[in-house]
Amino acid sequence: MFQASCPSCGAPVVFAHAHALSAVCERCRTWVVRTDREVESIGKVSAFDRDLSPVQLEAAGVVGNRRFRVLGVVRLGRERVRWNEWALGFEDGEVGWLGESNGQHWLFEDDGRPAPASAGGARQVGDRFRDGQDTWVVVEAGEARILAAEGSLWWRPPPTLRRAYADLRRIGGGVGTLDREGERPVLYAGRSVSLAELRMEGLRPVTGWDDPALTHFRGPELHAVQKLACPSCGADLDVKAGTLSSRVVCAYCGVPSDLEGGVAEAAGKREPRQARPIWEPQLPLGTKGRLRGADWQIVGAMERSVRAEGVRYPWTEYFLYNPWHGGAWLVEANGHWSFVELLADLPGSDVRSASFRGRSFRAFSKGRAAVDRVIGEFTWQVAVGERTDTLDLVDVDQGTMLSQERADGEETWSFGRYIDKAEVEAFTRKKLPPPRGVAPHQPNPYTGAVLTVNTLLAGAILALGVVLSVVLGAAAADDRTQIDFPPLAAGEVALADLVVPDVQRRDSTMNLTCSGAGDAAVVSLVHQAQGHVYEQSWTDGRTVDTEWRLEPGAYVVRLGMQTAATPATCRLVLTRDPPSGSPLLVAFVAAAAAVGLAYASRLGFESTRWQSSDFT
Repeated sequence: MFQASCPSCGAPVVFAHAHALSAVCERCRTWVVRTDREVESIGKVSAFDRDLSPVQLEAAGVVGNRRFRVLGVVRLGRERVRWNEWALGFEDGEVGWLGESNGQHWLFEDDGRPAPASAGGARQVGDRFRDGQDTWVVVEAGEARILAAEGSLWWRPPPTLRRAYADLRRIGGGVGTLDREGERPVLYAGRSVSLAELRMEGLRPVTGWDDPALTHFRGPELHAVQKLACPSCGADLDVKAGTLSSRVVCAYCGVPSDLEGGVAEAAGKREPRQARPIWEPQLPLGTKGRLRGADWQIVGAMERSVRAEGVRYPWTEYFLYNPWHGGAWLVEANGHWSFVELLADLPGSDVRSASFRGRSFRAFSKGRAAVDRVIGEFTWQVAVGERTDTLDLVDVDQGTMLSQERADGEETWSFGRYIDKAEVEAFTRKKLPPPRGVAPHQPNPYTGAVLTVNTLLAGAILALGVVLSVVLGAAAADDRTQIDFPPLAAGEVALADLVVPDVQRRDSTMNLTCSGAGDAAVVSLVHQAQGHVYEQSWTDGRTVDTEWRLEPGAYVVRLGMQTAATPATCRLVLTRDPPSGSPLLVAFVAAAAAVGLAYASRLGFESTRWQSSDFT
């Protein structure tokens, strides 16, 4: 630690770390820099607005086993964009940065290194350069203006308080920044993190919010709602995400106001005041509930659309706020819902495909999206008429979507998950209309578990068919009656009883055999209740098979021997046929139908989906 007197007011200025090259005087806001022998002033800088972030000086955290403290902060911005860079001092004497923008955080664990020569030409969005085995892609480029600063910092600010930069993403994961001040660009390489992951302590508490992973808060407490007046019509502007919002659009006159330093400044033209809000989205602003494992509040909404062949395709994006998780989006299109988060990592992509987190995504749609209506708060200075080039790629098996947007020297990627309407209803406690059509990334209901269930069902049907065939075959084999008559001479008669079960009528086969050669006999079956008679003749020692459809009931069987050289021994066997049709065949057809219907439904669903794609 090093302490010096402020060149402007004489107050003590503390350089809280050995690597600190500049610090801001707490009394007069003079930015003081260290030289070889003394300190000097480079001018005054605005105070950092403490309502802009829950992070604050002296907050602490852990990276691996290394503890750190927040020792300083600088706030930068360019047109429509602003962000914070928090200076971190580690207990082992090293330094780093915590970048903060749009509710996202990036950790840089060193003070940068000279960029490769190839980085000199990377000045526009989409430009690439190699750094050893790494490939970096420019996702944002411009000149940042220093808006405010506080505490101790690791670098000397430029005299103009402006800094040329390029934000980078590394193919395969990772974030970076090119600082172009000086003769050779400096490359800062880092990664995306969360405040919970860093086990942050000493953050500022926010009224009405809490997070079980971030329990060590210290004041002063941030108020959940900041009361401001619309500079155009005077209506109340209840700013709910003061730690995150950059612009708020009045619900009564529609005039956007930029937020800086707790003040709302009009950024558009006033329209005639209306007695009711200019636009009432389906989900009201202020709705708060639990979604995707965290508490969120809707603080803004905008309606966007693209046009294709003269047809307008609209959707609504609700901006969700949580002081500890930053921002996210709840997107609705034709009654279908998605939970969307900005990505820090850059997917590997081309026009028609992309790979991300080990999954493959297929291009679905592209266009030029316009903002048609807007209300509430946002992290950037959104305006009606704003246009961006979009590309959506889907992984339908996982129900996910990658979205790329390009505009004004910036490229952003987001990751969306399809969520069921019931989950949104639980979040909003509001009944919602059913979805229409098929969403680009809606999971196919006829894949995965459905196909598995149908396949198992088909297997069960086939197994049942086999069992029925075996059982019925065995039953048919046992469904036979044998009557052995005593030896009969010519002219003699024998009687016997027979009962046909009272079940489904089936054809019966009578088989009569007699032992004598040249003998002749007549066999008759008489139904005792109805009097029906079934009769068949037999001659010359042959076996006779006769098919009858016997009525259920009790019968008297009469065998009369007509001729016999010697007493003849006869046997009558009556066998009832199995049920008509094959259970196994029926089961096979039913099983094939179950699987075929599932696959046909799957193909039909996909056909409907891809009919609306720009890449079919």
